[in-house]
Amino acid sequence: MEHSSDVTVAEYVAVSQLLSLYGHLFDAKKWNELDQVFHTDCIVDYRDSGRDQVVGLDSLREHMRNNPPTVISHMATNLYVWRKDDLLKARSKLIAPLPDGTTLSGIYEDVLCETRSGWRVAERVVRLRRSVEDTF
Repeated sequence: MEHSSDVTVAEYVAVSQLLSLYGHLFDAKKWNELDQVFHTDCIVDYRDSGRDQVVGLDSLREHMRNNPPTVISHMATNLYVWRKDDLLKARSKLIAPLPDGTTLSGIYEDVLCETRSGWRVAERVVRLRRSVEDTF
């Protein structure tokens, strides 16, 4: 994993707040508010979780309206943020309990860009951890 010591405390807190807001908006199904988390031209890759790759904020909203999440709660933890040129990259662990009592586990890999409204997710890849042999 890349390392960078030039991420400011303010940037780290902003990214942490942003990724926490993601879980709250998804659990409340507030699709119209996703612009608070995602860039207009975002690319969100849910393929590893059995969903589609979605390009653009409007497409993401439509995808979620038509295929709402089936998990009880979206949680992200173990956030690590580093700088790559003028972008920030973030990796966090995802935990998502399901109605049957099982839990999904994996990672979110994000690329964030700074906008006039603050940091936004420009790219997100969701990767599920299915085995202790998965080392990502």
